[in-house]
Amino acid sequence: MRYSPLIALSLLALAGCPEKSEVEDTAPDTGVDMYAALINTTEPLITEEGSEEPFACWAADATTWASDTVEPKSACQQDASVTGEVKDFETDDPVEAATVEIFLEDTIPDGAAADQSATSDVTGRLTFDDPIPTCTPFTYRVSTDPARDETVVTIDAHQVYGPGASKDEDFQSVSTATYAIIPSLLGVTIDDTKGSVAGTAYDCNGNPIQEAQVILRDSEGNYPESQVVRYFENEFPVRNRTTTSEDGLWVLLNVPPGRSQVVELYGVMETGEPQLLATSVVDVFADSLNISSTTTGDSDGVVYPGDCVIDGCGEVDDDTDSGS
Repeated sequence: MRYSPLIALSLLALAGCPEKSEVEDTAPDTGVDMYAALINTTEPLITEEGSEEPFACWAADATTWASDTVEPKSACQQDASVTGEVKDFETDDPVEAATVEIFLEDTIPDGAAADQSATSDVTGRLTFDDPIPTCTPFTYRVSTDPARDETVVTIDAHQVYGPGASKDEDFQSVSTATYAIIPSLLGVTIDDTKGSVAGTAYDCNGNPIQEAQVILRDSEGNYPESQVVRYFENEFPVRNRTTTSEDGLWVLLNVPPGRSQVVELYGVMETGEPQLLATSVVDVFADSLNISSTTTGDSDGVVYPGDCVIDGCGEVDDDTDSGS
């Protein structure tokens, strides 16, 4: 089962402040080796079922990424008409006058208009005028009128719809009230000149993995000292956990804005040092939340539904949802 990190963050608005912990509440001081501070687990990776993860579908010492050998079938890259609903991810209520922008290059270009956009009506519903290609990665951005300060900009990267002539999708919108509770729960002072990245650590079979760690490096290969990583237990954010739990959820806070930054996923296969298991490319923007999960053996964050990579495109279900 694929978890949405937004589901986990939805609990932020339902809880009070947690007990104090011994974990530092701010980023390490200048000069700290961020890699050593954040990537240091010695515990072997575990599946959500509680057994040590064999990773039979990909080995960390492989010479190529598993994703390098996966290409969607051209016949599965079809034009699909897309309708949907914008929902508040905490309450599931429809969000009126929310604009959803589609970027078919799977990135948000500087100053460039979206390839498509649609705005929700009073029921939260919207329809895109033009089709969106299936089995092709894209990024979407959800926003509302900034003057009303009702929501935080939410970016969902590396989305891929499976084959089908029509799709009906949910687009999540994060309220500013919910987002503002993050600091008190996680013990982090949020810098609104920086951004956040959230996701789930998956194995290559799509199951969340436990005892993994994440870190972000910028486009120059450096690990920003301002970044703060937090993990979850039972889909609830906690301060003092240093690896993923059985839900696989993680969040990086106070990440400097920048293009082509990379989330790196690490874990111990059996014994020894943590090994690089996956990477996911992200564009980080100030005062926004970017969703981009990490999947073992994947080098860019794009995961194709199974129907996209087999002859005949599998059993096509026009109402199948998908996501990162």
